[in-house]
Amino acid sequence: MAGIDKMIRQIEDDTKTVCDDMINTARHKAEKIMSEASAQAERITADGRKKIAAHVADIEKRGESSAALEERKVKLYTKQSIINDMLKIIYEERGLTLRERTFSDARDMIEIQKLK
Repeated sequence: MAGIDKMIRQIEDDTKTVCDDMINTARHKAEKIMSEASAQAERITADGRKKIAAHVADIEKRGESSAALEERKVKLYTKQSIINDMLKIIYEERGLTLRERTFSDARDMIEIQKLK
């Protein structure tokens, strides 16, 4: 029986060697997969950061544009208010009312009066 025991031990040793080789191969493959996944995750993270930075810059640009638009609105409102006040004074001096004449009619009338 010593021969059979020897053969069994040889088969067990060979099986252990093959299993150890398979485990080592699997470990190396797992390490390679993890390394590649880590590199891919870093690329995705970097791309995400770039996209976020571009989105933030776009939002900031929109905010600046919106602020500039509001500033232009205020200036336009102020100018229009000044023009309306000036027109009111001119209409009162000339004895005109907005109901009687449009602005272009009033302007023409003022030009005619200047020529007289």
